[in-house]
Amino acid sequence: MQDCLGLNRPMRIDEITVPKGKSQAVYLLHRAGYHVMGHPGAFGTVMRKPGSPYVVKLYEANDRAYTTFAEFCRTTTNPYFPRIIGRIVEVTPHYRAVRLEPLSSPRDEYGATRFLMACEDYIMGRSKIDDDTWSLMEDHPELKEACLALRTLMSEHALHLDLYFYNLMVRGDQYVFIDPVKNAPFD
Repeated sequence: MQDCLGLNRPMRIDEITVPKGKSQAVYLLHRAGYHVMGHPGAFGTVMRKPGSPYVVKLYEANDRAYTTFAEFCRTTTNPYFPRIIGRIVEVTPHYRAVRLEPLSSPRDEYGATRFLMACEDYIMGRSKIDDDTWSLMEDHPELKEACLALRTLMSEHALHLDLYFYNLMVRGDQYVFIDPVKNAPFD
C-alpha cells in the first residue's frame, strides 16, 4: 500500500510538489546538487548549485527583517548590499525564497570583524567613534551611505542591527552586508 502512494520514492520539487517546510526544501535541494554556503542561520539558509549564476536563500516567513532588507536591496544600488535577482517568492505560508548574486565568505576574519565593529559604531551613532572609523567612512562614501541607509531602515521598520561575521560576505575584495538586521525581540 505504501509503495502505491509513492512514499518510498524520493520527493521532487516541481510545479506540483512543494515542500511544506524550509528544512525539507533544504534537504531536497541538497539531493538535487545544491550545497549549503557559509553558516546556516536561525531563520535562513543559502545554497548554491555548482555552475549556477546565482544562490538561493530560503528563509522563514516570519523573518520580517530579512524580507524588509531584501525588498530594500531590490531598489538600491550600493556595492555594500547584495544584488537580488528577481523577486521574493512565498513558497508556502511557512517559508520564502530569493535568488541573490553569488558571493564568497571573507578570508580575513579579523579584518572583517574590525570592519563590522566600525560600521556598528557608525550606524548606532556612538559618541566615541575612533579616528579609524571616521577615516573609513570619509574615505568610502558608499559605505557611509550604506550605514546611514541601515540606520534609517532600522528606525522606520523597528528592526535591530545584526552585524557579525556570518552576516558579511565579499564580492571580490568588496565587503557586502547580506543580513544586517533582525526582528525586534518578541516580534
